[in-house]
Amino acid sequence: MRDQHIRGRVSLAQLLKQRSGGAERDEMSDHTAPLECEPWKCPRPSTNQGEAFPFVTLSVEVWLHSWQGNSERYLTLWAHCIDESFSFHNQVLATQKLVWNGENDLEALEAQVKAMTAEWGGFRSNFIVLGVEGKSRIGIDPATSEKAAEATGNCAHPNSTTFLEREDSASPEEVHASEAGQVSGGFPFVPCFFSSVQGCIEELMAHPVIHKTLRQFQDYLSELFLPPPQSKGSLHFHAHKFLKSLPKEEQTRLTSWAHRQPAWKNLYPLLSTLVKHKSLISDILKEIKGEFSPKESGSDCSNTSAALQSLRSEWKVLEDLCLVLKPLDVACQTLAKETFPRLSLIKPILTGLLSRHLVARPGDSSSILKEVKRMMRRRLTSCYSSPAVNRVLSVACSLDPQFRELGFMEDKEQAATFNWLKSDAVRITKENSSKKQIKMDDRVKRSSSPESLESDNDIRRSKRLKECPPINFREIVGEESDPGEPEESEDPDPCFQPGLSGMEFLLGDLFCSGAKSRNSSVEESVEMEISVFRADKGSSLGMEPLQWWRTKAVQFPLLASVARVYLAAPAVAGNAAQDFVQDGTMNRRRSNIPPESLDTMLFLHHNRISVTDGGPAAASDRG
Repeated sequence: MRDQHIRGRVSLAQLLKQRSGGAERDEMSDHTAPLECEPWKCPRPSTNQGEAFPFVTLSVEVWLHSWQGNSERYLTLWAHCIDESFSFHNQVLATQKLVWNGENDLEALEAQVKAMTAEWGGFRSNFIVLGVEGKSRIGIDPATSEKAAEATGNCAHPNSTTFLEREDSASPEEVHASEAGQVSGGFPFVPCFFSSVQGCIEELMAHPVIHKTLRQFQDYLSELFLPPPQSKGSLHFHAHKFLKSLPKEEQTRLTSWAHRQPAWKNLYPLLSTLVKHKSLISDILKEIKGEFSPKESGSDCSNTSAALQSLRSEWKVLEDLCLVLKPLDVACQTLAKETFPRLSLIKPILTGLLSRHLVARPGDSSSILKEVKRMMRRRLTSCYSSPAVNRVLSVACSLDPQFRELGFMEDKEQAATFNWLKSDAVRITKENSSKKQIKMDDRVKRSSSPESLESDNDIRRSKRLKECPPINFREIVGEESDPGEPEESEDPDPCFQPGLSGMEFLLGDLFCSGAKSRNSSVEESVEMEISVFRADKGSSLGMEPLQWWRTKAVQFPLLASVARVYLAAPAVAGNAAQDFVQDGTMNRRRSNIPPESLDTMLFLHHNRISVTDGGPAAASDRG
């Protein structure tokens, strides 16, 4: 198994370089070959092991591993990339025990991630998606960390996820974090959406009134399903009567709550089940109280009336909680159903939650409902309040064909978003051009004489263009000699250079001169693409972005490079989406793995590498 792990790491490193564009792929095209043979290419393996990976996005999952009574925090590093054909690839790179320094865990986490990526030759990541399991969140929560508040400009408005109700919602620490300057040498951690929602719901469950109400209903269910011996017979009859009227899934939810507190992701399904059967449950509770209470009169009747009033108040709290939790559950279910939950979905979801579903309304029937909405808004807003994180979310959203019109943003933020998109497109285009030029220079050095260097060509080309008069084809026809013919050229005879197309061979350095004389700069080209991109007919909700870009990459080549960066990023880290659907199955399986085997087994499992293969196993695609 360890040998297979080593072979898999080598194969994956090579595969990532090819997919991300980091590998040097010298494509030699023979323009003298027949037309039908022109597509033939000869890839050359990379010899530059230190080259950067421009199209790889990283995500980090921090989780709690329990082994033989000991609990330790681990992190799993994932790499996500989109290849030239806009196919998605998702691989686990490594799993390590999390470094803990007791003070600033986020900085320690960043240093550890950089060290882990260095083992793979280094990745250039503009941002990292960070998911933290609830119980291991202490000290590395991006919601309240100054590290998450790197400033790249702010464009806040009431409809934006960067909007903070600072006068009544944000704590002083969160306001300080959102206004903090950029930390040199760092990169923003984009919170995993499921981790953010988990933090919201766990904070909600700790609210004194809500905690008391949930505990009271847990006691009701415990009394019904786990009765004391003296009343077991009668309560068993009521429990059987109650469960008989419920579907099996709902039975499981309620009986499990009698034994333990519900997990954050099970809270809404559980409460919605209780509210759905409110009438039946209330009748059963009244019957139980009537059977096991002595005959009451006078003051005892008033006590009973107070108990019923308290029960009605408790039901009201549950109903208000369902109203608040439903949109969060819908958001999580929507992401979990996606084949690949993309980062571009976070901004629209957050905007809908903050501007529609979690807004206090005049018709809110109780103060607890208003307080809960305010609490959830504050928490969600603080998770994504960093200007750097907002920029990442906005650009990712603009490249998703479903949301590229950015209709849910105000005009000011739309303009800022497309300016950020232009900046990223220009930067990536220049980096790609620089890399291509370096590769071309390497080819020239390997395959041509020193006289053909570009610097010499530029001098000769300028001299020749000045001295050579325009060619008059009429004068040439029928004449053996031309008195106006220029002197013999000092330039060497044109020679074939690998990698040139037919037109490039014929025009030679004159083609470069024409290209340089054009007024269109990289910035202007990007602006033109963005204009056409914004004017292009939008797609409907549910459109697969990679499918759209697969057909549009030729039309928008510069924006396509940026799309590969941002659309490769997930909205959730690691197995958060699967764990949400499967109710913690992955966590339980990981707890059965010894610490010394975690890295090997998780690498082989998530990359689908079989340990029974005789030869080296290549990391398979996940997407």
